[in-house]
Amino acid sequence: YDDDRIIEAGSAIRAHPLYVPALILILVGALTKSAQFPFHFWLPNAMAAPTPVSAYLHSATMVKAGVFLLARFWPVLAGTPEWFWLVGAAGVITLLLG
Repeated sequence: YDDDRIIEAGSAIRAHPLYVPALILILVGALTKSAQFPFHFWLPNAMAAPTPVSAYLHSATMVKAGVFLLARFWPVLAGTPEWFWLVGAAGVITLLLG
């Protein structure tokens, strides 16, 4: 639960045999939260919320949580071909769909 220790152990995490499954699970969570491909279908329905507060939470806070997670753990997870291709492909496809 200590982010500083996790960030310091970035090279050990990337070298661990469970790095790829952990990366995929973290990316699924972050991409779902930030409504990026292939989890982009929930955001338009959330914008049809009955209250302005609900629409604000979905458009601002929840979407940015996924982006913040990836930015925060970039020093730990980035720098591998798996990161490059998974994050790059999701970003490019989201860009083209948008």
